Amino acid sequence: MKSTLQLFAIFLAISFLSSCGGGGKSVSEVKLIPVKSGKDFQYIDKEGKIVINPQFSEATIFRNGLALVRTSGDEPKWGFISEDGKFAITANYKSATVFSDDLAWVVSENSPPTAINSKGEIKVTLQDAETVKIFKEGLSAFSIIDSSGVKWGFVDKEGKVKINPQFSNTGNFSNGKCAVANSDGKWGYIDKEGKMLINYQFEKAKDFINGKAVVFLGIKAGLIDETGKYVINPQFSDMTDDGDEYLIEQDNKWGWCDKEGKIAINPQFAQAFPFNGKKLAAVQSGKSWGYIDIDGKIVINPQFDMALPYNGKLALVVSSRKIGFIDADGKYIINPQFDDVSDDLVTEIPVIF
Repeated sequence: MKSTLQLFAIFLAISFLSSCGGGGKSVSEVKLIPVKSGKDFQYIDKEGKIVINPQFSEATIFRNGLALVRTSGDEPKWGFISEDGKFAITANYKSATVFSDDLAWVVSENSPPTAINSKGEIKVTLQDAETVKIFKEGLSAFSIIDSSGVKWGFVDKEGKVKINPQFSNTGNFSNGKCAVANSDGKWGYIDKEGKMLINYQFEKAKDFINGKAVVFLGIKAGLIDETGKYVINPQFSDMTDDGDEYLIEQDNKWGWCDKEGKIAINPQFAQAFPFNGKKLAAVQSGKSWGYIDIDGKIVINPQFDMALPYNGKLALVVSSRKIGFIDADGKYIINPQFDDVSDDLVTEIPVIF
C-alpha cells in the first residue's frame, strides 16, 4: 500500500509537473468518495457514511452514474459499477480507462483496445494500437510502433483514423487544439484535421483553456494566445491555469499572477493548489498545509500534513497520516480515519494501458 505522504507527492507531481496537462481543472462535485481503510476501497457519502462496502483494489469517482473499479484477489479485473455498488459492466478487463465523451477504452485478454459505451457495447476497435488516451472533444490519441519508434495519431468515436500516427507525443484536444511533439522533442499545436497551427518550438506545452495556453521556452513558462503570440513572456518556473488568474512558481515558491502576468499573490508558498473557482486555495507554509483566500490571506491556519482543493463544500486533508474532510471553516466533517483515497479525485489518468 502506498503511504499517504507518498500518495500526495504523486498528486503534486501529476498536477504541476506534467508536460502536457492542462492544470487548474477541477473535477465535478463528488457525491460518493472512494476511500481506503485497510486493503480495499469503499465509497462514502459526504457525512462519512459507508454507501458501498470495501471490496475494490482500485476505484474511481462516478461519471454519468458509472465508476471504474478493479476487483480484489489474485487475478483482479476492471469493470464499471453503478451508484448502488452493483456491476453495470462486468469486471472482465485486464485494463480500462474512465468514461470520457461517453466512451471508455478497455482491453480483454489477448485482445486489442476497444472503446465501449455505457451499456458495454463495443463501438471502436484499434487492432494495431499500443497505447490509447481517453477521448477529448471527440478524438482519442493512440500510438503504434514502427521501424522509427513510437508514433501517435488520433481516432474519432466511429473508429476512423482522423490524423495518421506521426507525432512522438501528444496531449489531449482542448479548445479545438492539441499539443504535439516532433522527433526532436519540440512541441507545437495542431487542429482536428492535423494541420499545424503553431509550429514546433516549445520544450513543453499545456492545453488551451479559454483561448490561452501555458508553454515553456527553455526552462521558463509563459502564456500564448491562439496565434502563438506571447500574452505573458516566459518568466516563471511553472504556470497553471486558475480561472481569472494563474498559479505560478518563481524562485521555488508558489503564488498567483493575473492574465497580464502581474503578481496578484506574491510567490511565498512551498506548494499550492489552484482555487479552481472556490473561495479558498490549499497552500503549504513551512511544513504544514492550510488555506488562503483570493487576497492571499490565511483563512485556515497551516496545520495539516497535506491539503487538497475544495470539492463542493468539503476539502480532503491529511493529519497524522490519516485522511479526513473539513468544511470551509476548517472544521472536521469527517474525522481523519482513512488510509488512502483515489487519485482520480485530483486528476484523470489519461493513459491506462
